[in-house]
Amino acid sequence: MPYIHKGSPVTLHGDPIDPDSSDWFYWILGGITDGSTEVAAPFLASGEAVQGTPTALAVNGTIDDGPTLYATRTGLKDGYTYTTVYGVKATPTATSGTMELTLRFTTTADRTNLDKTIRIPIRET
Repeated sequence: MPYIHKGSPVTLHGDPIDPDSSDWFYWILGGITDGSTEVAAPFLASGEAVQGTPTALAVNGTIDDGPTLYATRTGLKDGYTYTTVYGVKATPTATSGTMELTLRFTTTADRTNLDKTIRIPIRET
């Protein structure tokens, strides 16, 4: 499942999702800060925002909820502050392989149909 380690997104290949479960997955489009220090540069440029409502797409899975915008989140374990965070709750439909989740969005800077995809391994049963 995706998480942030030292300011960088990581997929845990050794921690697959169970085929009979669901979970929330997150995309961080804004910056990551540790107090006032920038830890990771934002995907969105200064003054740029997501326009309208993004679309969530799934391969080998279903979207149960979202995309949901969390304007600002603070990490429970690392204490970093994350801005412009979108979350999607999804359930695998396959019993093995990989579930792919894509957040598709357009920005106020006329960048259209941008796709950010994460791949989550599915635990073989």
